[in-house]
Amino acid sequence: MVSAQAIFNVREETAYPYDGYTKESQQQDTWYINGAEIKYKTGSYPVKVDPPGMFDTIRRRQIYQHTNAGIVKWLPDTKKRTRIIPKKTMDTTNTIILCKLREQHNYKLGQIFPGHFEMYSLDTFETKKSIVFKVKNKKPGDTLYVYANYKHYKVYSDTLFQILDPNEKLEESSIEQIELSYKEKQLDVRDGSWGMPVLDFYYQFLHAETLEIEYDAESKKYQLKLVN
Repeated sequence: MVSAQAIFNVREETAYPYDGYTKESQQQDTWYINGAEIKYKTGSYPVKVDPPGMFDTIRRRQIYQHTNAGIVKWLPDTKKRTRIIPKKTMDTTNTIILCKLREQHNYKLGQIFPGHFEMYSLDTFETKKSIVFKVKNKKPGDTLYVYANYKHYKVYSDTLFQILDPNEKLEESSIEQIELSYKEKQLDVRDGSWGMPVLDFYYQFLHAETLEIEYDAESKKYQLKLVN
């Protein structure tokens, strides 16, 4: 039995000034879509599509050079100082992104400026997306903060609300980082501590979808599902 598949199309930019971005990305970026490895090289890449009800997974691996800051030290009993030469090391980051692919659909993966990639469907242009957030068993007095789409929302009680405008225009890539925390980020900076979010993930909208998040404040567990 042949697994359901979709196709990701890559067209590397070769004209100046984008050729430099391409060369850098070919050295640094690798994408794994449901396990299928995609380098930033022109071509069409078949990927497996998970069954309905299961999220598809994108993993972006970036390898980049990191330079540690040099350290200046004063020599004992002198007015001279010595500088420790910065050390260059290679670092790797892995970002896990959830999405939902459609069988027999064609998608595009492209870079529009250094490090910023766009993913979108070539077969459909849909203009509706939304995130529905449900909270239950929240203790009185607790305040939750939801961060999405560069905004934050306060949750005062057991509630259900929609985060994104359902008629928001879906233009090319629409990746959302969604975070739920018991601390407001602005307060974290002032009091010198960083609260650990109770959930923090990325979702790549490729179609007109409603993502539902249900958080149980008592068990500290959450569930994600696609309504449509």
